[in-house]
Amino acid sequence: MTTMVNNRLQSIPNWYLGKLLFFFEIDLELEESRPHGSFYAVVEVMKSHKTALHSKSIPMVQPFSETENKKYAVIDVADIISTVGLIQKIDLKNNQVESSNWFYVISPSTAFHKDMSTNAGKINDLL
Repeated sequence: MTTMVNNRLQSIPNWYLGKLLFFFEIDLELEESRPHGSFYAVVEVMKSHKTALHSKSIPMVQPFSETENKKYAVIDVADIISTVGLIQKIDLKNNQVESSNWFYVISPSTAFHKDMSTNAGKINDLL
């Protein structure tokens, strides 16, 4: 993520989760002798990012509902840290099981940091 600090753009490390929609490649001819190609992805960014109440090492996300305007981002595939899965959070209210609109993030290959709450991305911070 990039934000304005003292009238300058400055990178701030945050984590975001998005649903991959498609990949594409752009060949930039920065120098006539060597074209430089990069792979990018278009993702639907989740609405909210936080951690579970019982453990700050378990990220959680909330997708946009069908009636809300979704947010999209174009990212360099080199910025993708891990492929993850989602498990829907279940709430117990009045002895009734209810599905939540929040999802726990799980990863088969990556252990998350001990405190993921410190750099959970905020959708309003994306430029």
